[in-house]
Amino acid sequence: MCPSYPATNEAVFFNVLGTEAKETSDQLMVQALAEALAFLESAPTATADGGFGTSDMTQWLWGLRHRVKFESILKSYVGGNEAWRERSARAHHEKFTINTDRIPLTANLPDGDPRNGLEWFPRGGDQWSIDAANPGIGEGDFRFGSGPAMSLVFKLKDGMIEGHFVLPGGQSGLTDSPFFDDQTKLLLANDYITVRFTPEEAATHATGREVYLPAP
Repeated sequence: MCPSYPATNEAVFFNVLGTEAKETSDQLMVQALAEALAFLESAPTATADGGFGTSDMTQWLWGLRHRVKFESILKSYVGGNEAWRERSARAHHEKFTINTDRIPLTANLPDGDPRNGLEWFPRGGDQWSIDAANPGIGEGDFRFGSGPAMSLVFKLKDGMIEGHFVLPGGQSGLTDSPFFDDQTKLLLANDYITVRFTPEEAATHATGREVYLPAP
């Protein structure tokens, strides 16, 4: 059983160490709300993080801060080497990055549109939601770059198999391939590709065929 303070009848976990008062859960919730509102009203940072710079709550759009990053795994290997990063980052890992330079959010954004200048893609979801989008617990930076390697759903019923999937990017690792980032928009829209499961389905929807013959 959790110990409590007799004066407040509140669990000791609600007391803020270092203060003379014995805080209650209601006080902490109000304080947290006040701090959250102050943060949201604060000025944004140069990287489009932080607050929204206004008290107008209609401008507090989650997707403008909660953005998904598609970065190459190579970055984690060169990230700790400052000299390597300065000399070779763009040449070696940034060319594998999928951002708004490669896939614009939309065409002809008007001046003043808050999406102007965003490097990454606005996204729904949150910490530990089913649609994995965990930004972590940070200092006002809600961008995230981790998620499922594949979003996959299968339905089994009466001997029939129906499947849908999407990759976070594309199937090819070649940056000049049309399949390098062709599934990015589908993932961002929570759309999918139908799995052609049976030989008949694969043959019906095939885009090409290869025939292998024994050597003469």
